[in-house]
Parts: sequence; structure tokens; C-alpha cells
Amino acid sequence: MTPEGEGYHALAASTRPVRLHGDSHLTRFSKQALNSIVGQIADNCVWINYEHLTFLPPLGRLTRGDIHETEDGEADLHVFGRSIPLYVIENEPRLIGTLSTLQTSDCPALSVTTAFSRRNFSRDIATEISQDSDVKATPLERHAALPPLEYVLTILVVWGAMRFVGSFLDELGKAVGQSFATKLSSWSKRSREPERTVIFALSFELPAGGSLDGFILAPAAELESAIDSALSASEQLAEIAGVQNEFCIFPDIKRAVFFLHGSVWRLGWWTDGERTILTEWFRENPPDITGILGNSES
Repeated sequence: MTPEGEGYHALAASTRPVRLHGDSHLTRFSKQALNSIVGQIADNCVWINYEHLTFLPPLGRLTRGDIHETEDGEADLHVFGRSIPLYVIENEPRLIGTLSTLQTSDCPALSVTTAFSRRNFSRDIATEISQDSDVKATPLERHAALPPLEYVLTILVVWGAMRFVGSFLDELGKAVGQSFATKLSSWSKRSREPERTVIFALSFELPAGGSLDGFILAPAAELESAIDSALSASEQLAEIAGVQNEFCIFPDIKRAVFFLHGSVWRLGWWTDGERTILTEWFRENPPDITGILGNSES
């Protein structure tokens, strides 16, 4: 993506056949698909990230997409974006401690989906993963030869500010199946370059838009236990998501990103799409991206 004035401009897609990096086949976007991308940019924040590393603060966001008809009857999609300034706060909001004052309640039935980085698997294995999951499993379409090996568990937030007195983890276990961590670990072993560090994210999708996301980065050999630890601590994030849903503690939030530190989720950064706020904790404890990016061209 090349700078244009204070923002960025790139030819992002076309109806012309193209061989994407790492592919042996040709890809051709329909005009309908290009229009869909333009709509997504208009409706949501589409982030400009470094190497699909979504746990890092975004470099910027796309602001609009234009479709240009060409003389040969094809169509090109041009996207425009701009950078997002970063700010650092010294005092991290103390969210976890305030949860003890919330009214207790049972957890509602959860609606969850799983997403996985499809390009890390052969077509046959990707199909098997979709069929093997106890919850709906959809591919993350990331156009790199070998994107980060990542799994995202998305949970729709349908509750407000409350404590779950242990019931959230029970409902989450019912929704994903008791062997969830084992399955993700087994999937990773069948991926391309399976010894890489794996990313797992819990994404709480808010009714008003935006999300609260909790990340762990785990060596392949420790993935199963790391996912179990994240799920065991998931109630903390669920309660924060409920507070956000009811009281909007992060104004105009698009994303708030947490990291599991021991047994506690620490806030790393959040953004409203116009600026990104980093906590001092995140600046002092940057995620180690060693071993995440792949090298395979297969």
C-alpha cells in the first residue's frame, strides 16, 4: 500500500485473473465481490495490520473503496486509508477489581463460532477441520503464502454488567465441546510449519459494534494447556464485555485487546478507529512475535 497525501492508496483487487502469492491457481473476483468489499469498508473498520498480526495495534484503517471500470470491460478496486496515531497512558484502567461489585447472575446460552487460518492447511485438511469442529468453523481469508497460524473463538455478547458465579465457563464448555483445546492442538499438528507459535483469540462481539479480544501466543507443544488456561479465565473478559455493553467504558470502541498474564487478562490497547491508546503495561511487555511468521512457499 503506497502513501497518497496524508493517507494510503492501493489497487486491492480486480476482475482480472491473478495468481496470489503462494497459490498455484488463479483467482478472479466478480464485480459483486468487489462491491461487497466496498460495502464492508463503508460499514466497518477494515484494519491495515502488519503481516496479519491482529494482536498488534493497527497501522491504520481503510476509509473508502472505489471501483474503476476499465476500457477492456474489467473492473479494478482501489482502496484508500490512513494511519492511526498512537498514544500511551501511564495508568492502566483497573477493570478486573471492579467486577466483584457486580450483581451475580446465571449465564445465558452462548452463541459461538470458530475461525481458522485456512491457508495454513491443504484444501482437504481445511475441509476436515470444518467438519470436525463442534461449533461452526469458518476460514480466515488472509492472502499471504503462509499467514500466522491463528484460531479465533467469537462469542456474541447478549448480557450486561453482571458476574456469572462460575456459570460462564460451564456454558462455554457446552458450546465448544469438552475437547476443544485438544482439537485445536491436533489441527495445528497437521498445518504447514506446525512448530510455529500459535495465536488463539477469544473475541467478544458487542451488539453496538466492535469487540473485546483476548489473546494468547503459545508454542506448538504448549498450545492445548494454553488454550485451557485462556478458557478458564474467559469469565473475566465476559464480565468486562458485559460492562462495556451496558456502560460503554471504552467510548466509541472498535477494538479493545487484552493478553493473558498468568491468570489475569491485562489490557494492552484499544482503538476507536481514529486513535489507538496503548497501556504502559503493553509497552513494557510487548508480545514476542518470534516464531509466528512462516517461511514456507508451499
